Amino acid sequence: MATKFRRPALKAITLSLLTLSLTILAIGCGGGNNGPSTQPVIGLWQANLTNVLEFLSTHIKKNGDSAPTLVGNLPAPGFGAPQGVTFDSSGNLWVLDGGTVAAGGSIPPTVDEFTTSQIPLLTGTGVKPNAVIGSSDFGFPQQLVFDSAGNLWLSDAANNEVFKFTSNQLSGGSDLTPDLILTSNPAFNGSLGIAFDSSGDLWIANNNLSDANGTVFEFGASALAGLSGSQTLAPNAILQSNGTSISEPWALVFDSSGNLWLSNQDDAINTVVQFSKAQLAALSPTPTTPTPAVTISATGSGATMSIDSPTGLAINSQGELAVANVNNSLSIFTAKQLTQGGSLVPTVLVEGSNTTIDTPEGLAFSGGFAPQ
Repeated sequence: MATKFRRPALKAITLSLLTLSLTILAIGCGGGNNGPSTQPVIGLWQANLTNVLEFLSTHIKKNGDSAPTLVGNLPAPGFGAPQGVTFDSSGNLWVLDGGTVAAGGSIPPTVDEFTTSQIPLLTGTGVKPNAVIGSSDFGFPQQLVFDSAGNLWLSDAANNEVFKFTSNQLSGGSDLTPDLILTSNPAFNGSLGIAFDSSGDLWIANNNLSDANGTVFEFGASALAGLSGSQTLAPNAILQSNGTSISEPWALVFDSSGNLWLSNQDDAINTVVQFSKAQLAALSPTPTTPTPAVTISATGSGATMSIDSPTGLAINSQGELAVANVNNSLSIFTAKQLTQGGSLVPTVLVEGSNTTIDTPEGLAFSGGFAPQ
């Protein structure tokens, strides 16, 4: 149950609006250290094929086949295809469920909120979300991120749009019309990765569903300010591949120094790359093709391949980078390794049947919770 990027057997799913082949991608961004003081641990959260997994810091400090601490399942009919996970400033968990409608099923795409008090209860049978946000404007939303004002932004690869819901809208839940529906000129092409930098500028990765390569667009905070309704903007900057630097880009995440990390889902290259803050500052509306400041390439093979069609990325407060891989593994690289690049052996590789990882997508570091 994945998209063109994930499960080749399902490439036949067609969205006529796009005339593109789209199968369900089973994704984000997010982070923060928002757990209660009684739980002083860091958790790595992952959107899985039909649920959400949490691995505590004890699981991601050593290689192993550890079972997740929490497995979040919705009551029937359950999640359709979780794509992204993130946390708001209060520590509430938000899950972007792509649903199954894009694949001919009946589960609509939604954004589901779980409060801090609900999160420890997300074991086997799960709990009902505190809020469920749907919209008739959704096609197949993929990733989500909060801005500094508490507004929620979603990327939608099926419709080639980006949606914004205000913090006031989120408190109401139910079916909503986005406060902003953003399109781009030049147009988005498989809008997936979504992230804000420290200046409030919005960055969108275009996976380029119909081919390899891809681009990253930046929209300035000043251009986005006050926008509502349906709007089309020209990017303030366009980051383009230099040949192999960007190919089927999937996730975007900024580190504490303002450098941009990007996962290339193209299995022909299997890389995670970094563009430095200085390189980003030199971009322009004319497509620019800098060579990445850092490139992490794969080592190993099969189930232990360190970078394998990478999707979700997350960076914690120690500067460690987590990568979700199509071989159902999670790779963790230290901050020191990230300054080196090359074919790196991850400090930690979480893989194996006990992990129950299946089609990993979006990742987020945040407060970890153990069942009581």
